[in-house]
Amino acid sequence: GTLPTTMTSIGNYAFNNCVGLTGALKLTGPVTTIGTYAFRYAGITSVDITFTTKVDNAPSLSAYTFANCANLKTVKLAGHVDTMEYTFMKCPELESFDGTAFSVRYVTYGIFAECVKLKGTVVLNFERSTSSNASMLSCYNSETTDITSSNTTSMNFKNCNQLEEVRLLGDLETISQGGDFKWCTSLKRVYFTSKLKNLGSSNRGYEFSGCTALELVDFGENSQLERIDRYTFNGCTSLRTLNLPEGLKTIGDYCFNGCTNWVGTLPTTMTSIGNYAFNNC
Repeated sequence: GTLPTTMTSIGNYAFNNCVGLTGALKLTGPVTTIGTYAFRYAGITSVDITFTTKVDNAPSLSAYTFANCANLKTVKLAGHVDTMEYTFMKCPELESFDGTAFSVRYVTYGIFAECVKLKGTVVLNFERSTSSNASMLSCYNSETTDITSSNTTSMNFKNCNQLEEVRLLGDLETISQGGDFKWCTSLKRVYFTSKLKNLGSSNRGYEFSGCTALELVDFGENSQLERIDRYTFNGCTSLRTLNLPEGLKTIGDYCFNGCTNWVGTLPTTMTSIGNYAFNNC
């Protein structure tokens, strides 16, 4: 069966394991509440939901809302929600996500974890994210990702081995969780917002370590970058185009270790270069 498009509130476990709920789920709302596990294991094939645009008292897209939906192929979200957590985890047939008119304040864990067929361009607009061990986007076939964020410490795209291009936009100032794009072996191009100040952290690093296909890194015009921490581009053997901006002060240990094809110029603002920073370059 299907649901009326005018639904605005759906509770916890409302359609959990309802494999007979099939076809398109379209909610024009605007939706104010979708509960935990609301559609987990449901048989739906597409999701098109418009949430409220109110930032104050915005709804949460609760944990595991559409997790394990075996037939889900396309998702389109609009409006604003407060948080997302494991929202589309283990949806094995999910191929596309349209979030161009959608924003979320706080991304926690694994919203697309193990969505192995997600491909094309994935657009994520969020204010803040956090993650420890869970991948926010372990979607192995996604080719391009646009991230607009004002404050994020972690994105964790580790092992997304078909990801080719990433654009980090908005007011993003710091990436510090460690290993966010580690072993993305097809990643070729990364474009940063010029507002980025800190790439990596002194106790973690490894942001692009092992990205052996990475060729181009662009920090944007009038970059505010001040610090690149340890192992950030370690082993990026294809890296050729990366201009270190004036204003950069610190390069951490092993930062460009093994970048055998990169040739660059150090900014006059440099004050500290770590151990083995350019080893084997």
